[in-house]
Amino acid sequence: MRTKKTSLKIAKEKASEMVLKALEKGNAIWTKPWVMQSAHHGFRGKAYRGINILLTAVMQELMGYSSTAWLTWGKYRELQKDHPEISIKKGSKSLEVVYWMILDRKDEDGNIVYDKDGIPEKCIWPKFYRVWNADCFENLIADDFERKDMLPDATLTTLEEKEEKLLSTYKDHPPVKHDGLGRAYYSTSTDAVHIPEWKDFRDEAHAYSTLCHELVHSTGAEGRLKRKIRNSFGDEAYSYEELVAEIGASILCAEAGYLEETVENTAAYLNGWASNLRDNPTWFWDAFSDARKACDMILGIDHKKKTEAEAEDTSSIEEDKESVA
Repeated sequence: MRTKKTSLKIAKEKASEMVLKALEKGNAIWTKPWVMQSAHHGFRGKAYRGINILLTAVMQELMGYSSTAWLTWGKYRELQKDHPEISIKKGSKSLEVVYWMILDRKDEDGNIVYDKDGIPEKCIWPKFYRVWNADCFENLIADDFERKDMLPDATLTTLEEKEEKLLSTYKDHPPVKHDGLGRAYYSTSTDAVHIPEWKDFRDEAHAYSTLCHELVHSTGAEGRLKRKIRNSFGDEAYSYEELVAEIGASILCAEAGYLEETVENTAAYLNGWASNLRDNPTWFWDAFSDARKACDMILGIDHKKKTEAEAEDTSSIEEDKESVA
């Protein structure tokens, strides 16, 4: 049986392999999942998060799927009971995704470990399971399982308003200074974001992307997520942080409805990391994970409050089915 460490390492390497295939195909397909939470559990409408957003979108593009709904084998069998005409297409490939379970921590004897206040300590454990895209099924109306994402807020018409909304959810955010210096950067010494005035940008989408890029950098500060953002230009730590910021900016731009306008620039930027991916098989997974945490902080999403009741039901999952011959 695979250990936790081995399972996670295998999952990370598989993710990087899929991204490399996407890079070799020459398309900027890894930006598509950054339309916030597009892929989802087909029955419950619950959006996938974290690296699963990336994995499902890359798989969707590589296989030519049009649906963003994914179904487990157990749920498919459950559906088939009432609709026997539904079947899985021959040769359909499944995708392994990861679900993080929140469990009570136990000692070597199997007893629950409590903290000093008598509250059970928690640990996070990865569970891997397989899903099939809705397009893999015969006689299944995929539209019945699609999740209708919310559209961007049409009432926000100016960059000033959009900046204000973004900062309103970012607790303890740094000041944003439009100081006309012709530069965009986050200062670790003063904990401040500096970008040009809005009028100095060529277009609205890239102006917003620049703001998001620097705000993602700011989440790495000591009092926030504590990433290694004090580094030298060109070294590995610098390159990694820039990748985190660019991925995060893409996520935030997608949330604001700017993805189409910025996708080509982001694609060109990310395409330069192919060699790093080959040298560091888990690099993209880790960068995506850090970018996702940064965006959650900016958007005011607190996953520490997640409970077992919010967890996705995996009781009917069969993990060992790779594909259908």
